[in-house]
Amino acid sequence: MRNFKKMLVVICVFALLTVGCVFAAFAADSSAGTVEDLNKLIATAEGASTVAAKYNAILEVANYINTKKINPSAEGYDAAIAAAHKVTVAGADAYVAVVDVDGITAADAYTGMTKIAKLLGLFELPEDTEGLAELRAKLDSATVRAVGVLIGEIDADIETTLTTGQNQIVINRAKRIIAEFPLSGDSYSIADLEATLAELEGDVGGFDFAKVLGEYYMASLSDDSEKKTACLRWLRGEFATKTEASTMLGFRVSTVIDDDNWYNFIKLFASLAVKLGYSGLILFIDECVNLYKIPNRISRESNYEKILTIFNDTLQGKAKNLGVIFGGTPQFLEDTRRGLFSYDALKSRLSDSRYSELGYQNLSTPVIRLRRLSDNELLALVKRLAKLFAQREGKSEISVTDAEIEMFITHALSRAGAEEMITPREIIRDFLTILNIMRDNPGASFPDLVHKVSFTAQEPASTPGVTSGMQTKNKISLFDIDI
Repeated sequence: MRNFKKMLVVICVFALLTVGCVFAAFAADSSAGTVEDLNKLIATAEGASTVAAKYNAILEVANYINTKKINPSAEGYDAAIAAAHKVTVAGADAYVAVVDVDGITAADAYTGMTKIAKLLGLFELPEDTEGLAELRAKLDSATVRAVGVLIGEIDADIETTLTTGQNQIVINRAKRIIAEFPLSGDSYSIADLEATLAELEGDVGGFDFAKVLGEYYMASLSDDSEKKTACLRWLRGEFATKTEASTMLGFRVSTVIDDDNWYNFIKLFASLAVKLGYSGLILFIDECVNLYKIPNRISRESNYEKILTIFNDTLQGKAKNLGVIFGGTPQFLEDTRRGLFSYDALKSRLSDSRYSELGYQNLSTPVIRLRRLSDNELLALVKRLAKLFAQREGKSEISVTDAEIEMFITHALSRAGAEEMITPREIIRDFLTILNIMRDNPGASFPDLVHKVSFTAQEPASTPGVTSGMQTKNKISLFDIDI
């Protein structure tokens, strides 16, 4: 009897397990989706009468595909999935049309762009999905429009004391849009921009510099010409006070670029140039003789102190990726009363080495002394000027011959002291004057004009160990140069 009861219990348990498996199998079969039902949902999405209805219907399509686990080998499965992708692209395109219109509000623009991002994230859309390429071509314009109206909302609400928290919400929305839809081509995304600017904030003045650059970029996206102009004015150092700058920019800045801090911002521009893909920044400061001419000693030495700072920074690695080239006369450098050599710290750094007297070229020294152009180089310069003049006048050939050009150079260099004192500026001025006279006076002859101007034939004062340039000058010929 006891064994019979045990057997009966085992049979009951087995029966219950069997029934459970049957019900589980039935439940599994009933939860599996079908291609037919999926096509019905896709048809509903395709026939939706409003953008919102299409959006909701597409979400149902995606949910059905993800949860019902349709058998991939079922007949018509691939075609149904392709149709789902197509209607999804169509839904996103419909929202692009809503966003990229004049008069769109900031709230509607943000809502539209977030729904586009939601739709495009539902599936991994193949590149050959119908309409996808056209949609991507439209997204740049919609993105710029949406970010633009968001920035416009910030600008409008500043006047009505919008709180910093509200401002940050709008800014974060703009950043999210750019992050979701990075502009095509060479444009930066907001994430790229922030990463670049963050590296600049550690230098002196870097926080304001990065802030203004970021605002300029956002103003460019929204085509805000007033904001762009204000940012450029700040970068050019045109604002006299922080109050004026903050008012024009629409946000607070802690400094403006002026005579005291301009060099710090030059270093920031050099760092920015590297972030933009360049090797660095080269700064040319010409006509430094004007510093020599400053009558006030204190003002003059203040400028020399700044040159000393630049010199030390560039050689000591404190101004990375920055090269500064000063152009001046020997007098500006060597005058011990008013030139750079009047400042002892600069004189000790810029004086020639004793080995400079050996006559070898050394382009690594702080001072590179420029020789005057050779006679043949002046000849090449004048030849090019003649060609440029002919092009400007619309002529296919120049109006002077090679022999006449050689005659002009020989005549210009025949005056006393020309070997050392003649400058390219004088050669250019005289030659162009002759060409202008010939143009305005068709009967004028080039040789006659050249020889009508005579120079006083005085021998330059002889210097022991130095031979006169008139005596050692070689014959000038176009055959010696490559034009």
